[in-house]
Amino acid sequence: MTGQVTTAERGVASSASASPRRPVQISAAAAAAIAVRPIPVEAIKAGAAVAASVAIRRAEAAEAAKPAHLGRRRAA
Repeated sequence: MTGQVTTAERGVASSASASPRRPVQISAAAAAAIAVRPIPVEAIKAGAAVAASVAIRRAEAAEAAKPAHLGRRRAA
């Protein structure tokens, strides 16, 4: 099954992206669909790329929202 992910690998991928405070939640229908057919590796990689892009944009927005004086330290 080249290019496809097993159930065990899928569990590792989802747990790696889940926050300990806010675990990933999916509907029963989605869980049933995942159990029936494997997810292509390309889809998982694309999802990870989108998540990384969103995280970068959020970090940049948070940095831009900081007051300028908090980001600088005075030279002693």
